Amino acid sequence: MSLINPKNANSKNPTDSSSGQAKPPGSGGAPPPAKPVVAPLFRPIDWLTFGITTLLEIIGYVVTLAPDLTLDDSG
Repeated sequence: MSLINPKNANSKNPTDSSSGQAKPPGSGGAPPPAKPVVAPLFRPIDWLTFGITTLLEIIGYVVTLAPDLTLDDSG
């Protein structure tokens, strides 16, 4: 009595390297997942907008700055 299953006794493993057929590279399974495309945190237009806004705020602050401590502000 043999313990070998007669159905599988003569079949070759399809992944067996001795089958005589060369496998194409990268056919070892599913392809690796693609890396997600991440947008940069700040685009150049964001930096330009930041710079212009900051410059306008500083100009407005300097123009409206009191030249000296006035009597209204004294403690």
